[in-house]
Amino acid sequence: MKFLEKHYFHEIPFFYTFIKDGKAKRVIHTHDFYEIFLTLSDNFLHTVNGIDYRLPQGSLVFIRPWDNHANQNPNEPHSYVQIGYTQDIADSLFGYLGADYNIEKLKASENPPCLLLSSQDCSSLFRSLKRIESLDMNNKVVLSKYYKNLLFHIFADYFSKYITSDNKVSSAPKWLSDTCKQAQADKLFIEGIDSIVAASGKSYKHFARSLKHYYDKTPSEFVMDLRLAYALNLITTTNFSITDISYLSGFNNPSYFYKNFIKKYEKTPTQIRKDTPVSMLNV
Repeated sequence: MKFLEKHYFHEIPFFYTFIKDGKAKRVIHTHDFYEIFLTLSDNFLHTVNGIDYRLPQGSLVFIRPWDNHANQNPNEPHSYVQIGYTQDIADSLFGYLGADYNIEKLKASENPPCLLLSSQDCSSLFRSLKRIESLDMNNKVVLSKYYKNLLFHIFADYFSKYITSDNKVSSAPKWLSDTCKQAQADKLFIEGIDSIVAASGKSYKHFARSLKHYYDKTPSEFVMDLRLAYALNLITTTNFSITDISYLSGFNNPSYFYKNFIKKYEKTPTQIRKDTPVSMLNV
């Protein structure tokens, strides 16, 4: 199935959709316009070009007109927010970004470019996208201006990282990249580095040396980053107490958790939660 611009764009060349706890199975399709979506739930099933991918919360995906895809979690509630925009808008944006941006890398990738945002960036971008709902839908000039500024921000601040991504990370051996993914998916970081090393099947020395070479992190830095990211996710998506979250994230000392959290995110857990949209919290 192919969706056409003429059916989706009328008075302005953009559209916005927020799906909260949806269960519908989407039909596999292409469309003659561009789309960007941000996952707000974990284990998000995205089928693209014949392959199923499980995306974590905070996945930012750039869909091109030639991508054959669908978001489909018929048995699990799933949440995401998306914006669509016409090829004319895309051409204008890409032209404005210029040749130095190397938009061709985004277009040439076999599958839709996908970035995993930090919980803080996910929350910030979600707020920016959700703000569309508060705009005057009858003021097409203001609406178009906001969409254009938002699109520029998404490409300049987020997808630029995809274009300039470190080749060293992408060339990491499969065992290491699989272990890093498993450490996050199975929450091995809560148990500690020994569980992650055991999952790798390598010696601690070999794992540590490879991790430093390809990811420029020590095992303790790797575990700390995963624990803090998980804690940030719980802070922005649940009403658990901050103390409980520190223990759930693998910290034995709440004071040590606070110290490292503030060092990384430059805000206290309470400040982060205060800035989180109510719609993202599981009340």
